[in-house]
Amino acid sequence: MSEPFSFLIFLGVTILGVVAVVRILDNASGARSSLHHDERR
Repeated sequence: MSEPFSFLIFLGVTILGVVAVVRILDNASGARSSLHHDERR
C-alpha cells in the first residue's frame, strides 16, 4: 500500500497487453469471424 502507483502502472500495462493481444487475434482471425457471422445470419 506504500506504493499504489506501482500497482496502477502494472495494472495499466497488463490491460494494454491484453487489449493488444485481442486486437492481433481479431486481425489474424478476421476472415474466420466474418464467416461465422455469415453462418449465423
